Amino acid sequence: MQTVIVCEAKKRAGQMDRNRTGNIVMKNGFIFVLSCLLIAGCKPDTLSEQSQKIRQFDGVYVCSISKSFNQIAIEQKNKHVFPSVMVKTTITVKDGVMTIHGMKSGDYVSHKMSVTEPPVTDDGRVLHSEVELRYKDGTIQEDFTKKYGIASVSEGDPFDKGFMQQLSSCRLSPDGVIPSQR
Repeated sequence: MQTVIVCEAKKRAGQMDRNRTGNIVMKNGFIFVLSCLLIAGCKPDTLSEQSQKIRQFDGVYVCSISKSFNQIAIEQKNKHVFPSVMVKTTITVKDGVMTIHGMKSGDYVSHKMSVTEPPVTDDGRVLHSEVELRYKDGTIQEDFTKKYGIASVSEGDPFDKGFMQQLSSCRLSPDGVIPSQR
């Protein structure tokens, strides 16, 4: 019976040694990963600052439709058109993505846009003072400027098989609801 107790005690001691070793390895692994992140310069605050800048644009906006750009798109049989009787529409901006509601083909969903920073000269002058959301890649450009209430999307030359829609007087919806959802 004593040999059984001694064997059990040895087994438990071995398990404890393995558990302690496992904990030490886990702690060392955690410290190693944390060190790598710090050395790499991973700064969570920087990410949250960018997110905060983008989120300042979030909301539901009521905008006026540019009749001239919409008419050109209708004449060119473009799929990104509003019904000709519409004069206002809504857009939703969330996390840098702009959704334009009310087009005949359905909602237009932009690419994820970034916040632009105004360029500054060597002597410290700001060349253009407004921050906006923008996506530009090749012939596609999507913009939203909250202060001036302008949203635009374009692809190619709007007068030659491309398209452009421009919305103006965009103001935050007082109740934050898209009118078609009321």
